Amino acid sequence: MQRWSMARSFAGWEITCLGPPGLRARFFRRGRLVQAMEISRGGRLIWNDRIALSGGDRLLTSSVGMDGHHVVGGMVVAGPGLLPAGLPRNLPRPVSALTARAAITALPEIVSTRYLGGSAGKCENLF
Repeated sequence: MQRWSMARSFAGWEITCLGPPGLRARFFRRGRLVQAMEISRGGRLIWNDRIALSGGDRLLTSSVGMDGHHVVGGMVVAGPGLLPAGLPRNLPRPVSALTARAAITALPEIVSTRYLGGSAGKCENLF
């Protein structure tokens, strides 16, 4: 688990590949993945992000989970005064082709970008 206590600001990103391209429904059959990131400011938790998957888990192929994609990534920027007043909280971000999904969530002290797809390179380009 990664924990940060912020005095000013933080920016970080990760890309996780659960197998090589082309395996679609046959990737990550055994093992376990657990990732967590917590960010606090002034002793107050402002970000708590977690993922826990087991090999063969139904969430790997379910449309409410990873939907058969094997690459998941996230980028987080945290700090005071990140957002101008009136900015929408959830911003769609176009991604090339319909083979991937991406979203941006904006909170008062956090901006988070998410990617779910089949290419670590496309994920990196999004960030």
